[in-house]
Amino acid sequence: MSVLDNPQIVDIVSKIGELYLNESFSDVVFIVDGKKLPAHQVILGQRCPVFKAMFSPNSEFKKQVVELPETPLEAFKLLLKFVYTGTVVLGTVNVCTVFETMTVANTYGMAPLKQVCIDYLKSIRTVDDVVDMINEAIQHSQESLIEHGMTYVSANFSEFIRHESFNKLPVKALQRVLEKPTLDLSADTILRVFVGWMTANPSESKHFPELLKRMDLRTMEIDEIVDTIRPLKLVDSNVLLDIMCEHAKKKKAIIPPSVVATSDSDDDVNPCEYHTYYRSLKEYTMKHTTGSGNITINFNFLTQFNYLEFALPDGDWSYWVEFSKDNVKWTRIIDYSKFICRGVQKLFFKKRVVRHLRICGTAPVGRIFEIKRIFWENRKGH
Repeated sequence: MSVLDNPQIVDIVSKIGELYLNESFSDVVFIVDGKKLPAHQVILGQRCPVFKAMFSPNSEFKKQVVELPETPLEAFKLLLKFVYTGTVVLGTVNVCTVFETMTVANTYGMAPLKQVCIDYLKSIRTVDDVVDMINEAIQHSQESLIEHGMTYVSANFSEFIRHESFNKLPVKALQRVLEKPTLDLSADTILRVFVGWMTANPSESKHFPELLKRMDLRTMEIDEIVDTIRPLKLVDSNVLLDIMCEHAKKKKAIIPPSVVATSDSDDDVNPCEYHTYYRSLKEYTMKHTTGSGNITINFNFLTQFNYLEFALPDGDWSYWVEFSKDNVKWTRIIDYSKFICRGVQKLFFKKRVVRHLRICGTAPVGRIFEIKRIFWENRKGH
């Protein structure tokens, strides 16, 4: 017979739980934030090592009234609830209270309660609460919770940037977002979002240059970046000039110089007037979650090519590829949504002049679809 099947044990546990904040047989009163919380030394001592030492017969501490002036009330009540019942309900309190409870649990040596708090925080899935969790985790130096929160933000970045809570993210969180870029969004969208954050957080202005340096804006022209930032006077002009110089070096490293054509015709132009070659950095990765979003690349210039190559991660994948000149009308050139694809994809097609490329992973649903080492060129004879 298990413990839960024994009605007498269940009754004992229930009766002890009824003593929570009950003055019956109480022999100690905690005063927290002006509130009196009755308790029982024998139960506290059996359940909590700190209370056991506090109320030990050999202890010099004999007071029946214990004042805890710097202890948060709700967190301490949850600690007592856990001592008496072994359970707490955290879904009815805010994230700040959960962190306070975790801190109180750590102070009183209640490792099981601390783990309950951590497990609950890792189960959070709403944007507001995730942002609050990251903020609190940074303040409490909880590295595992920071990493958990940032992984969730990166995987759902498209949703986060459209939510008002995005502007509440701390600088440290933004730095981590930029270390794990989500490239199903265009560079200009990401820039506008971060400029919005800067506008909402003027007190963090000393960090603005560093955030701009961390952004991957290689698909944007320098004048676009400057025109977005300079009118708002968020960054000193000299500092902005230095950042743009570094940006120009990065851009030159991956995009060869070329003349941008203005004709919309695919056939009545000289191929030399278009970009006809591109190879990304080896470690450059673009990704999105299958079933949600896609990978969109804005070349910022007309490009002519008939060969596309990129590497898929290990496993079986399906996808499609579309091109567009105006980001409005799209043409699907490759549709492998009903096929299993692996490894390096080498795609040949009729010569195209485009400005935008869209690649969408379609299966397996809910997985992170990513491509690396993307390369395209205009090959003769194809």
